[in-house]
Amino acid sequence: MATWLVDAGLSLSMANLLMIRAWFSILYDDDFGYYNRQPVNTPTLLALLFSLLTLTVLVWLGVQSWRRLPWKWSRPLGVLAVLALLLIPVNFFRLTVLDIPGATILGLAKHPAVLAAGATGCFLVFWRWTWAARFVRALLLILLPLSLFSGGKLLLVLTGALKLRQHQASPPVAPLNPEPRQHPRLIWLVFDELDYRVVFQDRPAGLCLPELDRLRQESLFATHARPPAYGTLLSMPALTTGHLVQRGAPCSPFDLQLKLVDTGATTNWSQMPNIFRDARDLGYNNAIVAWHHPYRRVFSNLVSFCEWYPSPLFEQARGSNFTTALVNQWCSMIAPLQQRRLQIQIQQRAEAAMLHVVTNRQFGLVFLHLPPPHKPGIYQPETGQFTLWQFSTEEGYFNNLVLADRVLGRLRAALEEQGLWEQTWLLVTADHSWREAHRHDGRFDERIPWLLKAPGNTEGLQFCKPFNTVATRQLLLAILRQEVSNLAQVRDWLERHAPNLPPITDLSPNDH
Repeated sequence: MATWLVDAGLSLSMANLLMIRAWFSILYDDDFGYYNRQPVNTPTLLALLFSLLTLTVLVWLGVQSWRRLPWKWSRPLGVLAVLALLLIPVNFFRLTVLDIPGATILGLAKHPAVLAAGATGCFLVFWRWTWAARFVRALLLILLPLSLFSGGKLLLVLTGALKLRQHQASPPVAPLNPEPRQHPRLIWLVFDELDYRVVFQDRPAGLCLPELDRLRQESLFATHARPPAYGTLLSMPALTTGHLVQRGAPCSPFDLQLKLVDTGATTNWSQMPNIFRDARDLGYNNAIVAWHHPYRRVFSNLVSFCEWYPSPLFEQARGSNFTTALVNQWCSMIAPLQQRRLQIQIQQRAEAAMLHVVTNRQFGLVFLHLPPPHKPGIYQPETGQFTLWQFSTEEGYFNNLVLADRVLGRLRAALEEQGLWEQTWLLVTADHSWREAHRHDGRFDERIPWLLKAPGNTEGLQFCKPFNTVATRQLLLAILRQEVSNLAQVRDWLERHAPNLPPITDLSPNDH
């Protein structure tokens, strides 16, 4: 076989492996696009085709240049470089198939035996680089049909011969009620993975969270609040509907199919009674700023404003235009940095949307589900700036806690500036606790913060009875109906109605 043809096949196979995260997430989504905000459009497909062809040419040029280098160490170094690049598809396989956390890999990488094995491997490549080159060559040729398969599907979708099952456009939101009910006004803020024990009970030395501490002093502060589930997938449907959920899975781009704990029935999230329908029926205008779940597609007929953002894990390689998609696809090859890059964008946009809706007097119920302190770590408290280079699980979480605290401070400042702080109920809680707390001190606590501030209230109360926060929907409904009007009445309501049920511990591969 001609050398140029073999080189072309090797280059195509290598380019396809390096772009595996991009084309797999675009062409082989098995969740109906439920977790995606940006549909797979023509610019995204054209950018992917351009990326694959361009990368193939670059790899081919690299191979030709490598063969012409005179330096004796160029050959083994070139083989090592290819092996290092192959860590990109290996990392994709780790996340997508094996679901091994990055912290586990980093821990293994620091083990002396692993370091010794790595050094031995590098030495063997230098010593017998021709053997390593033959191995890489054989591997790439074996995997060449994979590039033909993915490229073929790309062309079929691009030409319209094959359709992907996904949403095509976001549905319109409900019209604003021109004369909405405005009192009582309620803001429900859910920080993703906010942990009670780490924040309040066993806070690390030097970690300052002044806004959460301040809110604690003037709120009903629960010391034993339990989440509905250990993950966002099940907790958010449970919190909004008031029913514990045993299982959940996307059944279309617009909905989540749920199995309820109390009845065993299977139903769709959008069809269940929920806090947004409660508020709408009472005459309130609703607003949502959130992430992960496609809230706009699930609740479009119940809310008059909704901005939601997909988790970076599900949307690393798409774009509304060719340039954005192209940048995302090339950045997706370095998944840890791309995830942080997108997470920063989500945080900035979500915070801007949050400040817009909480100060808009037309909205009587504002629901906020915001990313921090969920990983990855993206914040530097010392500078008040975002960062792409925070890879420590513990330090990243603690820094994101400071980010969450400062977001709470900005929310409060905006309300005070508009004269709305004293008129607003504010509930701050979480969907689940820090699942990787054991990496910090070997302990895990399922409890989450639950702090409820009443309008005009300056003195806090403590509620020590264990309860599951699945009761939140019914409590908020009682507040909206004005059946509960102060913190003492909230405490009494929780005593009578809040169940002490254990969280659902099952986690799906798509939970986060």
